[in-house]
Amino acid sequence: MDISTYTALVAERLHRRPYVERIVDLSDDIHLLLTFKYSMFARYALAICPWELLPDDSQFLKSKRRAVARQLRALWILREVGLYLIVCGSQSEWQPYVSKMRADKTGLHSVIVQAVHFIDLQNGATHLNQSAWGPVKFGGVDSIADVINSISLNDSSHIEIDI
Repeated sequence: MDISTYTALVAERLHRRPYVERIVDLSDDIHLLLTFKYSMFARYALAICPWELLPDDSQFLKSKRRAVARQLRALWILREVGLYLIVCGSQSEWQPYVSKMRADKTGLHSVIVQAVHFIDLQNGATHLNQSAWGPVKFGGVDSIADVINSISLNDSSHIEIDI
């Protein structure tokens, strides 16, 4: 499956519920950006991007955080965004880096990466790094991960999933 087909499947299952807004004017490195506002101060987003190996391991998440912050005009303390990031690429390419691409442990960013979900669209392999404070998880990460993991990569059948 290619990333555009996968992006359409994710949007079909998550756009409107729980993510009510779809940002359409995106930079080249983000294929899908969905958002919802939980309260006056709590905003959440889901983004899909392709895996790319950058010279510095830490640059990958920084570049995606920057792209989402720019799109959503995120500001630290005032307009923070919790991000569920889906990274699509070959498992052989991203597997050596999953331990370095961790979700944020603090909220000291304008875009707080709450989950990094790696997916190989060819063989179906996945790996999820998510933030948590003990048993407390934020942004509905578990329910979103369940929906993402339920998407069949072998076909594009339409499955209704309630969150």
